[in-house]
Amino acid sequence: MNLKIIFKILPVFLFLSTVCLSQEPHDKNNAYDYTNFDTQLIAPGEKLVYTAYIFGKMLPLGKAVFEINEKDQDGRKFYQFTGTVKGGYLIFTVKINMQSLVDYNTLRPYISTYVQKGFEKRVRKLNFDWQNKELIYSKKKFWKDEYKQRGKTPILPHTRDILSTMYFARKLKPVLHEKMIMNLVEKLHIWTVVVETVDKKVIRLRDGTKCKAILVTIKPHEISKNKLFKGLFGLKGNISLWVTEHKSIPLQIKGDYTMGFFNLHITVILDKWSPSNLIETQ
Repeated sequence: MNLKIIFKILPVFLFLSTVCLSQEPHDKNNAYDYTNFDTQLIAPGEKLVYTAYIFGKMLPLGKAVFEINEKDQDGRKFYQFTGTVKGGYLIFTVKINMQSLVDYNTLRPYISTYVQKGFEKRVRKLNFDWQNKELIYSKKKFWKDEYKQRGKTPILPHTRDILSTMYFARKLKPVLHEKMIMNLVEKLHIWTVVVETVDKKVIRLRDGTKCKAILVTIKPHEISKNKLFKGLFGLKGNISLWVTEHKSIPLQIKGDYTMGFFNLHITVILDKWSPSNLIETQ
C-alpha cells in the first residue's frame, strides 16, 4: 500500500466533500452579487477540528483544522479562511496550508493560496480578477520568492475557490431531495457535480451529544464523453456526508479512493468546534 497516497486523502475529503454543498443562486440583475448572503454564517472566531480514518475508525490518518478570521491587506478588509492538514507515517508525511481571502463587503474571493510541505512540496495561488472577469493561476518553487503565472480562465458567475466555497455552502436549505448542478474551480479546471439531500436523522457526536443532521450526496456529472469529475490527488466517484441542519457544518464524511483494483474507504469525523454554540445539540 502506497502510504504517500493514503496520507494525502485527508485534505481531499475535507476540502472537496464540503465545498460542493452549495453556491449562491444566480442573480438575474447581477450575476456576481453576494449581498443576499447572511454573514452571521461566517462569523470570525470559528474553529473546526477533524480526524480522518481508514478501516472504519481503526486507523487514524491525520488532523485538519479550519478557522475564520479577519485580515487587512492591500488597503482592504477581508474574511480570512484558513485550513491546515497534517498527517503521515515515518517519512511519508504531508502538511497542507490553504488560505482564502474574501472581500468583506462584496463577499467575492480575492486570493486563494495552497502550500504543501512534507514528502512532496507545492506552492500555488489563484487571483480572482473580477474587473476583467478572469481567474489567474500561478505557481512558485519553495526556494524562490516570486510566483510564475501558468494560465488564465474566464470566471463564471459565483465561481469560488475550494476553501471559501466550503463556508458559503452554508446557505443550503435543509430540504429533502433538493438537487443542484454546480461548478467548482481547482487550479484552472472548472468541474461539475450533482448535489442532493437524501436523508435526515439525529446523529450522535464524538462528545456523546446528539444533533439534527442531513445526509448529502455528491456525484460526478459527465461534462464530456471522456471526462468525469476528478478532484485533488485523483479522488473521483461518489461522496456522502452528514451536515448539521442549522448551518450545514460537516459532521461526518465518507467516500472511496480507488487504488489499483481496490477501493479504500475513508471516514472523517468532527472532533471539536468553537464557539461552543456553533452546533445546536439536543
